[in-house]
Amino acid sequence: MGCGEPLPDISSPKTHRSGTITFDYPANWKVVEDLVTPAVHSLFVETPGDTLVILQSYPLEDAVDLTSFSEAFSKNAMTDSSVVKMDSSVFTSLPDANGYEWVREDFNVNLFSESVPHRRLYGIKVMGDRQMVFILQAPTEDYATADAGFQLIRDTLSSK
Repeated sequence: MGCGEPLPDISSPKTHRSGTITFDYPANWKVVEDLVTPAVHSLFVETPGDTLVILQSYPLEDAVDLTSFSEAFSKNAMTDSSVVKMDSSVFTSLPDANGYEWVREDFNVNLFSESVPHRRLYGIKVMGDRQMVFILQAPTEDYATADAGFQLIRDTLSSK
């Protein structure tokens, strides 16, 4: 945890296409999970460090509001791990940008006797007949390093 995030290789990005979702991502990152169900399409992208990007696509009739989604996601993350513990979170609404509504969550991850500050950024955007939920999670000290890769995915994400 907190060992340093390598810079994202955005000079020759890869493209991921699955179902109706397409996006570019850094060459040194990898799509580790791609789950498609009739209602939800979930993708997980990992970096060589400790950063995780999650994309979820829902039909508009199943759309969620950002505040409820982020609080439920955080609560589930706190209870899903038996080894890693998280402190209570602080949520901050951010201005809409790049067509997304945004919320930031700051929290600590505790493993053994070490506590590492982390950040999650949640974004929601309607694309066609789908609602896209975009989540970036990184140790706070690595957040700025991973941001260029995050922006690449965000700016190239499409659902057709």
